[in-house]
Amino acid sequence: QSTLTLTGGSTLSSNGLVIVLQFTAVDFLNMKAALSFLKDRNHTYVSFPSSFIADTTYLKNPINSIGASSAQQVRFFDPDTVPPLLISAYLDLTFNKLMLSFNEPVLPSTLLYYRVIVQSTLAMNPAVLQPLHNTSLSSSSVDGSTSLTIQVIPQDLLALKIYLRSMQSCFVVLQNGSLLDTSFNPNLYSVANIVTSTTGSAAATSLTSFSLDMNAGLLHLTFNDVVNASTFFASGVIIQNAIYRAPNYYYQLTLGSYTQSLDGYSITVQLSNQDLNQIKVTPDLATQLADTWITCSAETLKDVNGLNILATANGNAIMASQLILDTTPPRLSNFTLDLNANVLYLTFNEAVNKNTFVPGSVQLQNAVTPTLTLQLNNATPSAALNSTVIAVYLISSDVNYLTVTGLATHVTNAFISLSNASIVDIVGNAARATTNTSSAIQASAVIPDGTAPRLVASALDMNVGTLYLTFSETVNAATLDALQVTIQSQAVRTLSMPTYTLTGGQMSITNSTVVYIRLTLNNTNALEQISGLATSDASTFIVITNLTIQDMSGNSNAPVPSSSGLKVSSFISNMVPPTLQNFTLDLNSNTMVLYFSETVDVSTLDLSQVTLQNETLSTVNYTLTGGTVIGNNAPQVVVYLTTADLNEVKKMVYLATRLENTFLNINYGTVADTFGNRNVALLSALPCSLYIGDATGPSVSSFSLDMNQGTLALSFSETVRIATLNVTYITLFSSTAIPAQNYTLKGGSHAIAPQPYLTINLTLSDLNELKRLHPLADSAAFTYMS
Repeated sequence: QSTLTLTGGSTLSSNGLVIVLQFTAVDFLNMKAALSFLKDRNHTYVSFPSSFIADTTYLKNPINSIGASSAQQVRFFDPDTVPPLLISAYLDLTFNKLMLSFNEPVLPSTLLYYRVIVQSTLAMNPAVLQPLHNTSLSSSSVDGSTSLTIQVIPQDLLALKIYLRSMQSCFVVLQNGSLLDTSFNPNLYSVANIVTSTTGSAAATSLTSFSLDMNAGLLHLTFNDVVNASTFFASGVIIQNAIYRAPNYYYQLTLGSYTQSLDGYSITVQLSNQDLNQIKVTPDLATQLADTWITCSAETLKDVNGLNILATANGNAIMASQLILDTTPPRLSNFTLDLNANVLYLTFNEAVNKNTFVPGSVQLQNAVTPTLTLQLNNATPSAALNSTVIAVYLISSDVNYLTVTGLATHVTNAFISLSNASIVDIVGNAARATTNTSSAIQASAVIPDGTAPRLVASALDMNVGTLYLTFSETVNAATLDALQVTIQSQAVRTLSMPTYTLTGGQMSITNSTVVYIRLTLNNTNALEQISGLATSDASTFIVITNLTIQDMSGNSNAPVPSSSGLKVSSFISNMVPPTLQNFTLDLNSNTMVLYFSETVDVSTLDLSQVTLQNETLSTVNYTLTGGTVIGNNAPQVVVYLTTADLNEVKKMVYLATRLENTFLNINYGTVADTFGNRNVALLSALPCSLYIGDATGPSVSSFSLDMNQGTLALSFSETVRIATLNVTYITLFSSTAIPAQNYTLKGGSHAIAPQPYLTINLTLSDLNELKRLHPLADSAAFTYMS
């Protein structure tokens, strides 16, 4: 039997037979809380003592009491039909409990959890709505109480914590029929604002475990409470190879790593390429569970209440619960060809082992299906710029091949393929091959050559008259301009220094790093004529303007100024002896010009080795005894013949009287070129190429008269034909004045051979006449002739 004794109450009734009692709120709730009575007439009885009330007489007679054993059943019973209402909600985040308070006692045992909903607004259709899942009630949640306590499961607690962080307010909604009151009235739709609380005894949020996926680059972090994922600070995380951190065996994440996880007990961090690759290249790190540990600072994350997590300090590092190793082959992501620096940059999608790179596995090609290729040499040097980029320093022969063929000069004709033997990643996975017929990769950029070609070496071969110029890269032979090349005798030019600028030449036609200029004969002769220039490497320096040549990209060469001429790397002296090619003879000017195959040193000319003859093989000849050279070193030597030699030649009536009987022969060693090479002897005499006969009449240069011997001696300016002499044309005078004593010879005898002089034997009559005509021929003072 259940009873309830009222604790108070009041009435507004007037004195009479019927009074109405107004229950106190406490008594009314206690009445509703009764589970086994006060629910209908059959279970509702009343008893009271005599002190309950009195009548209205003067003596105030007390009412007769009704004891419990004889309690009187109520005549009329109006049951409770008012639905219970939710009036407040309280969330204890320390103990993960949600406490709901009602306006009357309810039956917590009738609670339908799925009809309890957490939502973001008071609206009927909120933006965020989270029904509770099956859970349990705390032991204090008994039927008949005005409140109940729900033990929130982690799934719902996560949602509640997220909502409380992300929304300005959070509400609990009890849908119709979520539970019953003690009169079995289902609740009506009702809403209460959630009030939250934490206590000082709550444990700080901390990292409990982690796993690392090196294949996908994912770091999974699990915590003992809900964390605010948006507060993730990547640099707070350090991956290390042991519980205690050692230098060079750990890596601190950068801000490039990020998470897109929602708030919760765990987040997944996408490692940046930089972080993933650095973890891979750090020695003995994350290669097995035993060397995969983590620490994190308090600033790494905040919980949903805005509090920093508990730091996982060095020395308390947590070992990974799972490690997925990298099994993915590295892949060439892109490449750049820098033709300015002659470097090929290969960028892979992950860290690679630079020591395993095989240059010979790389092929440059002009298309996916190529018609032009270049296989790199295994000796090509390379270096790792970082963990994912390999720099290949192209050797000059490969660079020249590219420039000559036009391969890989632009992204449109620059592709690359490589075999799976090209390189491996840090854990030994071989690179994914890119074949030259299907998966060749196009260049992301080709940096054109903007560097001026430099003259790096030169050579002068005076034996064949060729100047070789070597440049730092392949040059366009068609742009070579010999007129821009100067040869000087020292590195630094002075005003008095011998120099010579080329005037032309035959130039090479093949594009290469080495081009040549075949010097004209005029150029080689000019060089040999200039004393102290181009006689050895010590006197041969090359100077070029910036208009000398262009490379294959159209860049003009870098100049070599006269203030820093480039000494030839090789100098080949002229070893070819000069040869006499032709000669001319001018008897009018008494000169002979000798034409040699090259410039000769005129100081070495020995005219005693020169012979004039009347035909190729002749017995009529004359060997010179001397002469004077007119001019400096040159391929043409002008000789002024001596009078004696001229007179001797003129004596010979079958020698050098016309072009047809004028030939010349010289012996070996007659002359030397400027390099000391002596001429070779002629196999046969050379015919004269130009003959100018003597057109100047002879003159008497002197005469003498011997009156004792009766002879008149005449000396001429040149050899004369004495046979043509007419003695009767000779007149002697006593004076140059007029009148003067004179006498014309009447006869005389003399030799007839050609000579530059002759003696006339006077007749006796002419001699007597001269003696008679005083003062004629008395002495030299009175002897003149015409």
